[in-house]
Amino acid sequence: MTAFYELITEGSPVVRTLTATATLDFPSISAAGTQTLTVSCPGALVNDIVAIGLPATVNAGVVFDARVSAGGTITIRASNITASPVDPASATYKFVVLSLN
Repeated sequence: MTAFYELITEGSPVVRTLTATATLDFPSISAAGTQTLTVSCPGALVNDIVAIGLPATVNAGVVFDARVSAGGTITIRASNITASPVDPASATYKFVVLSLN
């Protein structure tokens, strides 16, 4: 079954959609710690919306978020919310960037 969705943004249309794919190998993350990596995404602007496509398998207790930290650069942060160190395996991540301006 195919689903179709319409993005409603309270009067601000999506004017640009960008994608990026990267193989990332986060270093070991200490208990309650974070690690960040960057991914190139030409055309991405600060304050754009970033959605993350995570790999099929991720470590329990690791939470991810991403933002456009500078023009053309996505910063992805992995946060370990456990009381033990975690070393995520190298994996492929996908990103979709939406611009409303």
